[in-house]
Amino acid sequence: MFKTNNSLKHYIGIKSNIFFIIKNLKFKFLLFILLSYAITSIFLHTNIIKFIIWFFILLYIFLSKKYKTNKKINYKDILLTLIISLGYILFSYFLGLKLGFLKNPLSFNLGNIIIYLIPIIGIEIIRFILINNNRNKFFYILVTLLIIISEINFNYLLTIIDNNRLLIMYLCSDIIPIIWCNIILTYISLNKTYLIPIIFVLINKVIFLLPIWPNINWLTKCMLKILELFIIYVYFKNIITKEKLSDWHNKNSFVIISYALTFILATLLVCFMLGMFKYKPITILSNSMSSTLVRGDMIVYKKLDNDELNNLPLNSIIVFTSNNKDIVHRIVDKRVDNKITYYTTKGDNNNANDYKEITKDSIKGIYVFHIKYLGYPSIWLYEYFNE
Repeated sequence: MFKTNNSLKHYIGIKSNIFFIIKNLKFKFLLFILLSYAITSIFLHTNIIKFIIWFFILLYIFLSKKYKTNKKINYKDILLTLIISLGYILFSYFLGLKLGFLKNPLSFNLGNIIIYLIPIIGIEIIRFILINNNRNKFFYILVTLLIIISEINFNYLLTIIDNNRLLIMYLCSDIIPIIWCNIILTYISLNKTYLIPIIFVLINKVIFLLPIWPNINWLTKCMLKILELFIIYVYFKNIITKEKLSDWHNKNSFVIISYALTFILATLLVCFMLGMFKYKPITILSNSMSSTLVRGDMIVYKKLDNDELNNLPLNSIIVFTSNNKDIVHRIVDKRVDNKITYYTTKGDNNNANDYKEITKDSIKGIYVFHIKYLGYPSIWLYEYFNE
């Protein structure tokens, strides 16, 4: 009976929230527009339609002066938003110097750029107006959810729904960052002006207007985006808390240090996983090297310079590339022909040597140490994608 009463109260509470929103909402038209736009985006994900819709919405907003606010503009907040957002782009392109670049398949002129950017401005202004004129948490969730729906490319999602690999990639590289980004932007809009979310989103979208894109994989893209959002959230969470609590500094100094250390460690981890240091991790996928190394072990190997590559000793365990796959085997023989060193490799658990000799051009590094079982998550993802 007790559980039933709780469930009934919960249902009545949700129903009351919905009724409160519908009855007291001063901006029914704008909510209707946002709802219509979210529904339209499910079926039509084209920039020209977005531009037309948001052009008239912005015209209505500015003519009715609904965008005006009493909140003060803090230029330090704007400056830091610029620094964090530009830092994300610069770091992405720095990775591109190492991993390569892709040509932008889209063609952007001034007209297309305006068509592309107007909806971004419109969404952030309407977000700010709606959530600052209805102080109800259920309503914040509704507005944020509608914006998330409007940003997801459902046309593409339907084409990859049966492809597990592409579905996971799109989920990690796009959908998860979209969800977290909108939650954070709603939080900022609720406590600051609409200028900060507009600046943040515009700069982050600039990457899609540039002629080349950094060739970073979906997992790296997800990690970098979440790291950027984490920094933005931590900064504004602390600033907003500081504005509300006069003794903020004394109470939260430990929290600030914790956030700073977490950010530094997360950045170093991303760089380590991407191989930006002299040492890089890799997962053992087979038992060809057992019992020295077994499936599921994560090894760390050291990158070598030119002299080291030419003078690798016998019995060294190396990481090399063959048929576009990374292999970890032991050097069992080597020879020099016309000043070129050829290495013969073999897995400790294999009966025969590898069928092909390798040169230094194929070698990525030499084994340093390994950690048991740490590579299993990578194996599970690999097997899931290749089912």
